[in-house]
Amino acid sequence: MKKLYNKKTCIICDKEKVEGMHVYTAFICWECERDIVQTEPEEEEYADLVKKLSKIRKSSVLS
Repeated sequence: MKKLYNKKTCIICDKEKVEGMHVYTAFICWECERDIVQTEPEEEEYADLVKKLSKIRKSSVLS
């Protein structure tokens, strides 16, 4: 018998994933969570991550 998993879309990579975490109403996959934790503020990717994480604040205001 196949198990059916509910896939959710990660707010960082926009890919559907099964495993991750919820922050307010947003879903972040484990791979992106690792990238967030390991990215230093001096790195180019940091600004993009902060911009994508700002979606959390906007979505929580609507709830």
